[in-house]
Amino acid sequence: MRTALRNQKRLRHMTLNSYVKAWKDYISSNRHLMQKNMAAIQFGKENRTYLIKNCFDELRQEAERSKYDAMYKAVKEDMDPAIAYTSDWNKNKDNAILMKNKFRASSILREMMGKNLFTYFMQWKAETDAYRITLQTKFKGRLIKIYQNYMLSYFKHWKDKMMFRVLEKRKLMMS
Repeated sequence: MRTALRNQKRLRHMTLNSYVKAWKDYISSNRHLMQKNMAAIQFGKENRTYLIKNCFDELRQEAERSKYDAMYKAVKEDMDPAIAYTSDWNKNKDNAILMKNKFRASSILREMMGKNLFTYFMQWKAETDAYRITLQTKFKGRLIKIYQNYMLSYFKHWKDKMMFRVLEKRKLMMS
């Protein structure tokens, strides 16, 4: 009986130990599952924060990229043709001004030379007239002088008409 009691006690202790051991295993497995769940939840939270942070960063980058694309498009499609048109217009205007200044300078030079030449001819005419008056007093000479004066009047009339046209051209150029 003693052995039976011991065997029964040992069996009860073994059963009790197996229950305690199972209970400890259950608690440790629950603790392990709970830690595993907590780690998964914390990992999910961190992933969510990283994912949200990356989404916002990408949205910010996309906004910057779209601003850059809009500015690039505005510069390439709107500003570059406008700049090219303006530079071409400036170039054409510079050429027109240069040609106008060259024309004006040449006409001024032509008129100045014409005036000087005219004054030389007038002085030469005055000298020759004085010579003719004093030296040629014969009838033939007087007849020739009248004819020359008659022809000279046509020349003067023609020259005055030309000067009138030149003056009108100047007036048109200045206005």
